[in-house]
Amino acid sequence: MFDIIRTAPVSAPSVRFTSAIRPPERRTRSRKLAQMGGAFRTALSRMTALSPVKAAAVLVAFLAIAYIGLIAVVMSYAASTIDFAQNVRNDEAHVSQLEASYLNQIASITDTNYTALGYVKPAVIAYVPSAQATALR
Repeated sequence: MFDIIRTAPVSAPSVRFTSAIRPPERRTRSRKLAQMGGAFRTALSRMTALSPVKAAAVLVAFLAIAYIGLIAVVMSYAASTIDFAQNVRNDEAHVSQLEASYLNQIASITDTNYTALGYVKPAVIAYVPSAQATALR
């Protein structure tokens, strides 16, 4: 009763992109990869794919560089601390030399016989009253 007519499948008409829709200089990465060739394309796509192993390797590399940087910071801090401690010791030695020369000069002053130089003890000791000090003075 009904005849089944078999026909070839109808395909969609091919659509070409013209330069008005997509300029030729704005090609996507996948299109460039398709033009390069099969083996190179698969190798490049494997390199750009993000896998857990690659992510872990990148993280380990970043942490190793950060660790080396932090060790450098700690070493420079230690070197500057040691240099500062040495400078403090040098300054203390210089101050002790100055104190020793000061004390030697004071000792020569106190050994002086003031009566032989013509000084006499005061007969009367009088204190001079002064105005009271204020907070502004």
